[in-house]
Amino acid sequence: MSFLKDIVKTKKEEVRLLKKNIKTIESSIKQGQKNYFLESITRDKINIIAEVKKASPSTGFLKRELDPIKLVDDYCKNGANSISVVTDSVFFKGELSFIKNIKNNFNIPVLRKDFIIDEAQIIESRHVSADAILLIAKILSVNELKRFIKLADELGMDVIIEVHDEEDIKKALKTENKIIGINNRDLETFEIKLNTSIKLATKIPNDRIKISESGISSIKDVSLLTEIGYNIFLIGTYLITHSEPGKILREIKKVKS
Repeated sequence: MSFLKDIVKTKKEEVRLLKKNIKTIESSIKQGQKNYFLESITRDKINIIAEVKKASPSTGFLKRELDPIKLVDDYCKNGANSISVVTDSVFFKGELSFIKNIKNNFNIPVLRKDFIIDEAQIIESRHVSADAILLIAKILSVNELKRFIKLADELGMDVIIEVHDEEDIKKALKTENKIIGINNRDLETFEIKLNTSIKLATKIPNDRIKISESGISSIKDVSLLTEIGYNIFLIGTYLITHSEPGKILREIKKVKS
């Protein structure tokens, strides 16, 4: 079963509907200075992008009664560098409004994590006050990556290019984007292999910033990845499903890099 194929098909329909109102959305965007997302995820010895995610196509609800504000409050009090919000509503039960609500209540940069396939979604991301967006190399051409990065920069947002294999990395390196996220989750099957970050670590040049994403489920995993050069981690399920996410986040931040 290909989750990715189904998700992209759904996104195309969402984009078609979004474009009907995109001019109105674009006109309401407030122009401002570049945000501090990049600075926030590189300031500490161990940097955590803590995720807000309600569900997953492979596992169903992680926390059915998830309160994004309560969760982010816990994250912020325990050292999160930034917040990732999964906004896909069909497969992940997310909401765009989560970003706006978080930005209204906390002074922390927010990444919109979704399956972005069109400029309209980038404009929409800025409209809800996102500070950064995720672009998945697997579903975009090099030209699309370059075009989307340019628009995001013009709107004051940073970009994480997400990669899953060496071919994706080749695409990412054909752009000038600084941040590359290595996702340990196979987007076709949603199977997690931490070895993906291990195998691809040396393929990312030193002039780029690398992040290990998904599948981190213990302090031991973080320790292992720091030994091969990672110090930025995007963590969702491990924190969300834990009874004390703030405590776990605090312990991860103490891992020696």
